[in-house]
Amino acid sequence: MKAADGDIALQSGGSIRFETASDVHTESHERSKSSFAWQSSSGEGFTRETLRQSELVAQGELIIQAAEGLRIDVEKIDRRSVSQTIDAMVAANPDLAWLQEMEQRGDVDWRRVKAFHDSWDYEQSGLGAGAALVVAIVVTYFTAGAASGLVASGASAAGAST
Repeated sequence: MKAADGDIALQSGGSIRFETASDVHTESHERSKSSFAWQSSSGEGFTRETLRQSELVAQGELIIQAAEGLRIDVEKIDRRSVSQTIDAMVAANPDLAWLQEMEQRGDVDWRRVKAFHDSWDYEQSGLGAGAALVVAIVVTYFTAGAASGLVASGASAAGAST
């Protein structure tokens, strides 16, 4: 079949795959305070992935021929069927109307993909390096040096974390 001006024609002796592309946005906010006696840090953030579907806009006809069928990614939205998902996508972006035409074909392998979303929030605090050293000296004094090796390793670990 020959395509006319304004048509989009895709032909393959195998299969044709339309994968989603993704935009990833990550944001992180961290705070820390440190003094002789105390140190603390906290943070929060998120990562969100937005999936982008191929947009095919033809001035004429859209002609897709694939000997081994099509494989098309669509975003998995809640518990909707593929048909409901496509209808929602087309309602939001009319340039995706080609997906409704593909739904009528019997040779499409619909692959439902899910976007990634994550968020975090943390807080931690503990003795500052100076306070850890004072504790080590006091413990060493009162235990006559018996626990000095144990306290020294704890003090160096506390100093290394600030």
